[in-house]
Amino acid sequence: MLGPACGGPQPAAVTQSPTPSAIASTGQFFDPSPRELVTAFGPGIGGNMACSSTALVFDDGPQHTLYTTGVATFQPRKLLTINGSIGPVRMSGSWVAFVVYTQAGQELSPLATWSVYGVEVTSGRSLVLASGTNAIQLSELPFPTVGDGFIVWDELMSVGNKVLWRYDTNSGATAQVGLPSGTYPVRPSAVGGMLMFLDNSRDPVRASETWLGRGGEPLLLDMGSGKITHLASGSVVTEPALAPSRAVWINGAAGTSAHDIQEVAIPSGTLRTLTQTKIVAPLLANDQITIWFAAPRGAVTALVGTRIAVVSPDLTVSPGGVALCGSDFYYGGPNLSLRVAHIG
Repeated sequence: MLGPACGGPQPAAVTQSPTPSAIASTGQFFDPSPRELVTAFGPGIGGNMACSSTALVFDDGPQHTLYTTGVATFQPRKLLTINGSIGPVRMSGSWVAFVVYTQAGQELSPLATWSVYGVEVTSGRSLVLASGTNAIQLSELPFPTVGDGFIVWDELMSVGNKVLWRYDTNSGATAQVGLPSGTYPVRPSAVGGMLMFLDNSRDPVRASETWLGRGGEPLLLDMGSGKITHLASGSVVTEPALAPSRAVWINGAAGTSAHDIQEVAIPSGTLRTLTQTKIVAPLLANDQITIWFAAPRGAVTALVGTRIAVVSPDLTVSPGGVALCGSDFYYGGPNLSLRVAHIG
């Protein structure tokens, strides 16, 4: 479970769509019989997963080893094993990016050393794109993302100074991304040539937030032209997810029991509320599907058009790693299994 939602002024014009129940009526699922790719997988299915149109990547139970497999059949291949813990994995095309961190001294220590990794799945080539030279607060760890031909991550350079770095997967060059002065970028999310991130400097409760619970005003950067668009001026949101034609996030006032799941067409569409959630937890989205963890019991719930339902019967509690590829939702199921449910 992530940190509390971050509140902020609501935009003046919000079109409220009919709000369905957080979970559809009993017995209503998108896929009552998900396909099982493997069961009793010895290393386990860890808490991080991502996919492209042809490949799936996931870590093992201890989150030390990264595997890949085709999406059609389960034929796992080890990509690399590291010392430390693998953080959230992001993937586009054949490239995967993630941060590896090691807590200093003891598990309860708030400090960690870290490295940002990029892995080309087809060849298995792995690169260390950046590393922390000193221990850093866990709330300031990088969060890498992958777009079309680039990997971007946020990095704390000094107290109060956070920047975005871009690695070009074709040329191998690394350069800092130009941003307006005073911007504190966190939680980047890329698709194609577009990059969304949150400006954490606009978040009044940023001092108390966790690494994965960071909030801020959502900004959209065209990586080709450098143009920045304010997607929801004055709002503070969390859990940003970028799709080719829309951006999705959770917007909720601190201390309230319900939070709005909102979307805006990119690059400059009208903001509207899709539904509400009582749990501020990972949000996944593509152009047609929005997925979140709902209450009660943390059920994994999807919204497609006007239909809302639990993804499958065995997803009434939060799973480990999850990944959405087109209409297929991959997840770690019971008995060390890897399953895929169809949503549509």
